[in-house]
Amino acid sequence: VKDGVTVAAASNELATIASRLAEQYPESNTNFGGQAIPLQERIIGKSDKPLYAMFGAVVLVLLIACANVANLLLVRASARESEMAVRTALGAGRGRIVRQLVTESTLLSVAGAMLGAAVAAWAVAAVVSFGPSGLPRLSEVAIDGKVLAFTAALTILTGILFGLVPALHASRPDIAQMLRESVRGSSRGGAQRTRSALVIAEMTLAVVLLVGAGLLIRSFVRLINVDPGFNPERVVAFNLSLPTVKYPYERHARAVVADITERVRQIPGTREVGITFGRPLENSGMMRTSFEVDGEAPSGPQNRRISQVHMTSPGYFQAMGIPLIRGRLYTAEDDRPEAPPVVVVTQEFARRHFPNDDPIGKRVKYGITHDTGAVGQGEAQVQGEIIGIVGDVKQRDLATAAYPTTYAPFNTFAIGYFSVLVRTDADPRAVQTQLKGIVRAIDPDLPIFSLTTMEQAVSDSVAQPRFYMVLLGAFAAIALLLAALGIYGVISYTVSQRTRELGIRVALGATRERIVRHVIGQGLMLSGIGVALGVVASIALTRTVASMTFGVGKFDPVTLVMAPITLMAVALLGCYLPARRASRVDPVIAMRND
Repeated sequence: VKDGVTVAAASNELATIASRLAEQYPESNTNFGGQAIPLQERIIGKSDKPLYAMFGAVVLVLLIACANVANLLLVRASARESEMAVRTALGAGRGRIVRQLVTESTLLSVAGAMLGAAVAAWAVAAVVSFGPSGLPRLSEVAIDGKVLAFTAALTILTGILFGLVPALHASRPDIAQMLRESVRGSSRGGAQRTRSALVIAEMTLAVVLLVGAGLLIRSFVRLINVDPGFNPERVVAFNLSLPTVKYPYERHARAVVADITERVRQIPGTREVGITFGRPLENSGMMRTSFEVDGEAPSGPQNRRISQVHMTSPGYFQAMGIPLIRGRLYTAEDDRPEAPPVVVVTQEFARRHFPNDDPIGKRVKYGITHDTGAVGQGEAQVQGEIIGIVGDVKQRDLATAAYPTTYAPFNTFAIGYFSVLVRTDADPRAVQTQLKGIVRAIDPDLPIFSLTTMEQAVSDSVAQPRFYMVLLGAFAAIALLLAALGIYGVISYTVSQRTRELGIRVALGATRERIVRHVIGQGLMLSGIGVALGVVASIALTRTVASMTFGVGKFDPVTLVMAPITLMAVALLGCYLPARRASRVDPVIAMRND
């Protein structure tokens, strides 16, 4: 496309051209349209936003981990204040002390990265094996030189940046004050404020991850609870494609279908056998075309009535457990080529195309035809009287709304590509083995493919949402653990520095419960500030995750309430342990040590 032209504009122009061609050449161009699709989207699908969301989650976990390490280094630096004071008194400059502490933090970062790389080698293999087959190029994901180089650069960068904060605090040149504070064992206010700020930052980032994971979890729960429109339990399915050279259309296709149906019915436990062109939850075998109703004026190009069309055998509805709403289903008598043509439509078809009328009894004709023989031996067209209405079926995936659909008897429009569906009371795995034998007996050269159960097909249809949910949920769980460790570390260190003060409080009559409430209150105040900021940040930053959800908005109140509550509960646990230790301070020992 030309510079500055959007994909939508290109699609609109293609649609206009197609409409003009349909008017100029109605016999060949009716029912044909045009649409522009970005090449990258055609190759990788719509997986870019989820991958960016996963990368963002990894960055947030990294930042939380770095904040935790920076906090620990601050604590360590506070414990080494006396050492730093002596070094400074002996002539060590501030820059030298900073370099020493940054070098130490970088070495810690490198050691952690080496351990992480070893774990990642296992984790990547697990992710690839667990990942859905539809995710583009997932099988190519591996740890290579570029990944290791990126990891090394990131390791050194984070080691320097997050080691610099405690290093600058520890290198403060006020020697006399550092020596006094080292004797008293209390931390300076600047370091304490920095630790508090890091805890708040951890909580903020953790809330964002928890909200994102919560949205995906609630979305997945809603998705798997969607009614697919059929009963997938104990239904085995497979596809066959008849080579046109060996099986010219119509007559040969009917013979193969009849043979397979009869043989499959003889398998013990078989309840029903169905044949269809385009089975549910499979992105193939779906034809959409316009149709006209006898006795009504043809609709214009802009008002064409469109329906998805499937050719099915009479037993298809029973095999799939698709309910009949009104009217009747077609039978074996209707499935004969010489029988009066009939069709069955779905509820969505009736709602959209006949909102104020009853479609049963209407005669319809669709824009789909094909040769009935090898070449030029007659032409078949999908048409007939609407005799029944069945329930809607999720044809493409569970998240996509059901489309108006028409079912026509298979033998009146037999084609060489079809799916066989078997509802059985036997073990589906045993039935699959028997089905392979039946196809080999009919024709050893016929390829049987996509052999599965419909329960597995339903599971596969939600594989990508499940994959993203599990990954983001794992990142959120790590963030939750790191946040708990962060608040625990800060409160624990604060308690150790306030031993004398707490001892005095106990000596003056403070009860253990009051001490516990005091310490927990301090930790929950920091957590509360971080959680509040996190809720605001999550509302602004979860748009990418919201685009991956089904039936859940980015402002989902349940998620926005449960995520902060969960994090505050974890923070409460992290504060309780050091608070309980603080309540057991012996005032005599505390003041004697001081």
